[in-house]
Amino acid sequence: MLTLTSLQERYKELKLAKPSLRLREASRMLNVTELELLELNLGSGVVRLSGSWEEMLIQLSTLDIIKAVTSNKYVTNEKIGRYDSNVFYQGQETRDLCEGSIDVRFFLKNWVHAYAVRTVRPKEVLHSLQFFDAYGVAIHKIYLTPKSNPLGFQKLLEKYRAKNQKKRAKLKQLRKKSKASSNITVERRRKFQMEWLQLKDIQDFSSLLTKYKIARVDALQMAPKAYATKIPNAAILSILRATGAREIPMKIMVGNLGCLQIHTGPLKMIEETEQWFKIRGAGFNLLLNRHGVADSWVVKKPARYGLVTSLELFDPNGDMLLSCHGKREVQTAERKEWREIIKQFSSTN
Repeated sequence: MLTLTSLQERYKELKLAKPSLRLREASRMLNVTELELLELNLGSGVVRLSGSWEEMLIQLSTLDIIKAVTSNKYVTNEKIGRYDSNVFYQGQETRDLCEGSIDVRFFLKNWVHAYAVRTVRPKEVLHSLQFFDAYGVAIHKIYLTPKSNPLGFQKLLEKYRAKNQKKRAKLKQLRKKSKASSNITVERRRKFQMEWLQLKDIQDFSSLLTKYKIARVDALQMAPKAYATKIPNAAILSILRATGAREIPMKIMVGNLGCLQIHTGPLKMIEETEQWFKIRGAGFNLLLNRHGVADSWVVKKPARYGLVTSLELFDPNGDMLLSCHGKREVQTAERKEWREIIKQFSSTN
């Protein structure tokens, strides 16, 4: 285990070698958590916050236009907009959600640590609120933009500033996830498939997995015939580029244990490098580490107004990285153009 001093030295060397390196990538390279790196500057640009996260989040509209960032291990979703509904809904499993022009679902039971952060860069100074789980993994980050209200940010900082600014976070050790058993009897599998076919709302799919104690990626392998098709990972960009060319509004969801962030709209630009897929839309930016994608699936789920077809990406541990589908209008079937694109690239597998 690195001592605090040695971690500071190694992080300093890494930043000198790669000035534009993101905190998430730096933490991976140093084999520590983002929170451990962030707290190296506690008291010097980093302020620990405490209090009711729900009360704080309800006040986010005072910040005006901000950039919301939600990530998992291999995907980052960045969205510019406003938290403008200020409404929280209590749901199953103590789930909280907030909706607005920044479309996010907050699972507040997993929110443990929070900080106000001032980051000095060569051409700019960034101000942000950053939230972490008990393991030091980033849940959600909120960055001020030139159109933000700095006074609102300062008021939040003053109201929620923790009394003790020297105490470092005590983090739980993240255990390696044991692979869920996919052993299931023929009869139980038949019942699972039958209930899949009887779904009326795609939101009920997660409850179905919980009922049968099946991991999502395992469920796809035992789906009803033609309801889950594995496709080459190389098809991801082709599918998304095709939607952009036809200006099909998309719904792209990226999440972690504490937050699900959603972008809705057409994709304007899609690029690729050796490591990254870069996807952009209006006020939207998505970074996908292509080396983290182990499996790609086309999945169909019944809903009241017809099938909903989604593209779902998974990492080597079977965790979902990203899910997307064509935007549907209320009480209507999904777009024919989206189905045509999916059919074209799934039938070539």
